[in-house]
Amino acid sequence: MLIKKGTETVLLARSHVLLRRENTPDLLFHKAYSYGKSTKNQRIEAWWNLLTDGQTQEWKVFFAELEEQGLFDGGDIDKSCLQYIYMDIIRSHIHQFVAIHNSHSIRRQRLRSHYLPTGQPYLLYYYPDSVRDYKTPLNADRLAELEAEVKDFDLDQYLPTETLKLYAELLSAGGYPAEYVYSDTRHRSAYVFLRERAAAYILDGGEINLFNSPTGAEEWIRAHNTADSEIEYH
Repeated sequence: MLIKKGTETVLLARSHVLLRRENTPDLLFHKAYSYGKSTKNQRIEAWWNLLTDGQTQEWKVFFAELEEQGLFDGGDIDKSCLQYIYMDIIRSHIHQFVAIHNSHSIRRQRLRSHYLPTGQPYLLYYYPDSVRDYKTPLNADRLAELEAEVKDFDLDQYLPTETLKLYAELLSAGGYPAEYVYSDTRHRSAYVFLRERAAAYILDGGEINLFNSPTGAEEWIRAHNTADSEIEYH
């Protein structure tokens, strides 16, 4: 399923309401799902600030420098070259940051001690001790139905397989490895080389396949009218 920017919230709300109503058929929409700006969620905003300060800000600065030096024009090919060189590196760094964050200890807060447990998030989530389990069982058929609607969507894939293969070949021809870690200082020159070779490849008549911008969610929503009128109203 292809998702247009902004409509993923609607699709999430629909799935959430349908799953909840399998257990509570008369559940009101606003009891199952609440809309609101992310900026009003202080915990989420605090988490984004931690991630930015601890990890992603350096990447923003690095990519801005490439743009200032005329090494990034904002086009699809330049974006795809950046993705090829840096996506796995950035993902690895973010995963490490999350692992470290989930291993830190939550300090005791006197005014919240009646509901906020202390300890490491990882241990509290996977090995809870003397806490109430609030989860409710899901309807397996309904869950399978919703999963089937997105079975062709690969969250981890950012470039078509044929493009990944092409970029690996172009780099290999220039004496560059296909994969990088941050400590390998060749990653910058590899990106510069790849964008130049990709541009030359197109000028020579080659075609580089990219994923289209996600569209079609609005039509999909209209075709699935269960609970949608409530979602539109809210």
